[in-house]
Amino acid sequence: MIRMKGVPPIAGQNLLSSNSRSCVVASDADNIWQHEFVNSFNMEYAFYNKQGKERSFRLDDHSFLVRESNAERAISYASVLEIRMSRSRHEFKMQVLSDEEGTIDVSSISYPVSDKPVDQATGYALFARVLHRHLVAKSKATFTCGGSIESIIKCVGIIIVLTLISSSALDYFGLRFMNPYLLAVLLIPLIFVGCLVVKLVELPKNYDPAHIPLQFLP
Repeated sequence: MIRMKGVPPIAGQNLLSSNSRSCVVASDADNIWQHEFVNSFNMEYAFYNKQGKERSFRLDDHSFLVRESNAERAISYASVLEIRMSRSRHEFKMQVLSDEEGTIDVSSISYPVSDKPVDQATGYALFARVLHRHLVAKSKATFTCGGSIESIIKCVGIIIVLTLISSSALDYFGLRFMNPYLLAVLLIPLIFVGCLVVKLVELPKNYDPAHIPLQFLP
C-alpha cells in the first residue's frame, strides 16, 4: 500500500488489490516522482512479511513511524545509522539500521496470509527514494548495497562441510584415490576461491544515496 500526503486518496490504493488498481497506483506514483514533488510528501508504505504480519511505515518531516501488530513506534531520521539495499531474483529488500530500534526490514513483495505473494515494486521504489531524500538531509547514515559478509561466510562454511562429508563417503565406499582428509585440505582452498569469485558481485559496496544503483530498485 502507498499513500502520499497532499495527493487525493485513490480508490483501491492498496497494492494487494487487482492488477488494474495496481496499474492506476503505479501511474500516479510515477507522475508524482517525475514532477519532483517528493520532498514535500509524507507517505505511507505497507506490506505483509513472510509470517503474514502487516508492517507499515509513515514518513514524516523528522521521523518515520513503524506500525506492526497494533504497536506504533517513531524512529528519528537522525538515529538511522545505515541503509542496506539488496535483491534476490524477484524480490528487492531494504534494511534500515537504527540505534533506536535495531534492524528493520522492508520488502517489495507482500505475503498476505490468504492470498498469493504480491509484487509492490512501484510503491517500494517510491518509498525507498523518498526515504533516501529524508536521510540525506537529516541523518549521517551510510548507504550500502549488495549481499552481506555473513551470508558469504555461511556459504563457504557449508561447502567446506559438504566437502569433508563427501571425502569421508568416498573413503567409506572404497572409492578414494588418496587420503580423504588430504583431499579435503587440497579442495577447500580451491572451493573457497571459486565461491569468493562467484559471490564477489554480492560483496557490500557503498553508494551515493542521490543515485541509488538501479539494479537494487524495481
